[in-house]
Amino acid sequence: MGESHSGGQLPWTQVSELKGWQSKAATAYFVNAIPQNFLVDPTGKIIALNLRGDALPEALARLVK
Repeated sequence: MGESHSGGQLPWTQVSELKGWQSKAATAYFVNAIPQNFLVDPTGKIIALNLRGDALPEALARLVK
């Protein structure tokens, strides 16, 4: 198997229980595809899911002023 990313310096939180789709994080956040992305506001609330292509910069332009 490949090496873990635990020693890396990723700019995002990396979550894994190595339980695939049955992991607590996957079921809690309804993850059913990879990659999956979440746009989170400063309070920690998820405000958008799975923004692809132009949808991400468009959402950020509306939200960040």
